[in-house]
Amino acid sequence: MIDVAGLMAHLPGPDFPTGGILLGRDGIATAYATGRGRVWLRGRAHFESVPRGRQALVVTQLPYGVMKGGTGGFVAQVAELVRHSQISGIADLEDDSSPDKGMRVVITLTSDAEPTDLLHQLHARSPLQTSFLMKLVAVVDGAPRTLTLKDAIARWVEHRRAVLAGRAAAATAGPVDRVLEQELRAVAARFGDARRTEIRA
Repeated sequence: MIDVAGLMAHLPGPDFPTGGILLGRDGIATAYATGRGRVWLRGRAHFESVPRGRQALVVTQLPYGVMKGGTGGFVAQVAELVRHSQISGIADLEDDSSPDKGMRVVITLTSDAEPTDLLHQLHARSPLQTSFLMKLVAVVDGAPRTLTLKDAIARWVEHRRAVLAGRAAAATAGPVDRVLEQELRAVAARFGDARRTEIRA
């Protein structure tokens, strides 16, 4: 019988389409064991040297659900924090994103700013770091239910077996379990171990 630790060896955590960094594994383990858990997701950023001996913080990924531009987007929120002196150390803020370079929000630091201090301020006060509620919900016997990950997988396998058993093509393809195994192997080959979201302990 596989336990939560065994499941996490194969499914270490959610993989968000916008990438980012998941902080810690406790929230993931709780969600897998109970069907609900809160995880912290952080955008990806690094420092670069810019002209006049300055440093810039370059944001290349934002947490899932955080818009980059527009009213209420990340750039607008950071600009608002600077305008109201709720964050210090920023001399300039520019959206340098393009189809070639991808997402690239360049935050130029003031000459006296401490880079790591600015990054901590952004994590604390801007949506560069957010929490995300994981809920594993599925329709079971016609009603929504919160499931553990193990239960959710078992229900999905049952569903796929029922679908395959109901197809005329499945009868010629071979036993249902063999067809299901082929499907699972095809999914694994297609997606492999490539992850967009890094998980840090």
